[in-house]
Amino acid sequence: MITRRSLLATIAAPALTPFAPFTGDDTSRKTPVTVQMSPLGPPAVNGYTDILRAGNRLREAKVEYGSGDEFSLVRKRAYLADPACQDALMLVRQAVVKPITFPVVESFDTLLYEPFSAYHRLSQLLAVEIAVAFADGRNDVAVQTVADGLTVAHSVKSSTWLGELVGVAVDDRILTAAVKERERWTESNCDELLRLAGQRLVMPNPIFEALDLESKLFQKAITGWREKPENIIHMLKEREGMEEPGEEEDEESKPSRKIRDFAKALRNSAALRERVLTECLRANEECHQQIRLLIDEPTRRMVLVPSASSAGWHPITHYLREGYALDASAAQHAVESRVRFQLLGVHAAIRRFRWANDCLPKTLDELELASHLVIDPFNTKPLLYEPGKTGSDYELASAGGLMPGEDGEPDAHQRFTLPRVARMP
Repeated sequence: MITRRSLLATIAAPALTPFAPFTGDDTSRKTPVTVQMSPLGPPAVNGYTDILRAGNRLREAKVEYGSGDEFSLVRKRAYLADPACQDALMLVRQAVVKPITFPVVESFDTLLYEPFSAYHRLSQLLAVEIAVAFADGRNDVAVQTVADGLTVAHSVKSSTWLGELVGVAVDDRILTAAVKERERWTESNCDELLRLAGQRLVMPNPIFEALDLESKLFQKAITGWREKPENIIHMLKEREGMEEPGEEEDEESKPSRKIRDFAKALRNSAALRERVLTECLRANEECHQQIRLLIDEPTRRMVLVPSASSAGWHPITHYLREGYALDASAAQHAVESRVRFQLLGVHAAIRRFRWANDCLPKTLDELELASHLVIDPFNTKPLLYEPGKTGSDYELASAGGLMPGEDGEPDAHQRFTLPRVARMP
């Protein structure tokens, strides 16, 4: 059984840990997971099939994908020229002109690793194409690749909360590649990127669909655990590397005494099992309500506040929720995913202003943008903007979520930028 938390740590690290390396690789899992999912439409109709084929084709690339300073423009060109990369790009172009329908996830156990990994590999490829196309003066190709990448990212966001994080991570890779090249943007590029940003901001937020599905999946998991209590114990064993009874254990794989006690208690007490499962379900519902409230509020205090009822939860409840449930940090990630599009649009508007006036705007008011582009959802004030002294450099940021101080109360904002800047610890 693959727990949600293990999938989050492995696949969606860029969304959860903003400055972790974006690898999206799946070398740690050699054997695909076999699951049951709802049937897909015919390949000619559903672009999701093309995305999977593209992701699988990329695994056959002979030129290695790189990252950081050592991944020079020469190496990027060589990577793009690889036949596997060319085939993958062709498949992505096929996918984005069709409806892209992600398979319906029937339970947490049907979460396939490979589809999410395919999205990550494709985001790497598309980001490289954006950088190379801008460097070669093929700006229209670069901007079209940005649009295609955002379409690919959006297709996975409503599948589950994990899918939302994967989609956000793809957005981040694509938009970072584009904004890094903003000095190369032509006036028409600015118009198109501003249009793309506005288009994405008025689209329904896919997180609500993802949260609805998450609630249903969690309720289904609880029902399954009630019907087959051994599944709970099996999960505890698997998470701790516990062998089945009667099998030998070496010292390194020996589970902790705590987990042994948990498994024994759950097996011997139906009342305890019911208490734990009821607490898990209630805790999940409370968390989802908190996330929705934080996303819907006009001013957001992104501070993780433990539920008042959590103090009375059984220790097993806390442990089980670590594997399957969300926490309120999901709200901050959801808001940041929208702020990325605001920052893209404002960057484009600033660059367009420079083309028209040969100088930077003194304030964002001079850009005459719609409020949904310039108003920071974290504090309902305009995005932070400060022109530099050279006539071309400037700072643009969202205030970001309020972070708790030592006393647990809101202390200071963490600015959010595009491209992102590493935050001080």
